Amino acid sequence: PICGDINKLWLKSEGSWLQQTNEVENSDTQALFSRAVAPFWDLQGGLGYSEENGNSHRWAVLGLQGLAPYWFHVDAALFAGDGGLWQGKLETSYQLRLTQQWILEPRLQLHYAFNDDVRDRWLGLA
Repeated sequence: PICGDINKLWLKSEGSWLQQTNEVENSDTQALFSRAVAPFWDLQGGLGYSEENGNSHRWAVLGLQGLAPYWFHVDAALFAGDGGLWQGKLETSYQLRLTQQWILEPRLQLHYAFNDDVRDRWLGLA
């Protein structure tokens, strides 16, 4: 079978819209095939589509997702886009259980564009 514990299909999507104008502000969608390469680690590859402020890009995606020591969740990806665009993204998070019902999950996200547009380079904390 194609899907299971070793092989998986991931659909990742996130975005936001402006409520006043009811328009999409930005969106990021990925369809990835994932294969387990080690305990707790998956190698991923597939296609992505992103849209921001009316500009859209198609991407080929290669990534690594897994659980690092001390239960840190790691999601790293390299994006090769149309027009010679290259981007890298690293996201890591950790779940802090305050009680059985309350969980605090700090997240760090690094994004780097390998082109001359400095506006595409950012660091995000959530």
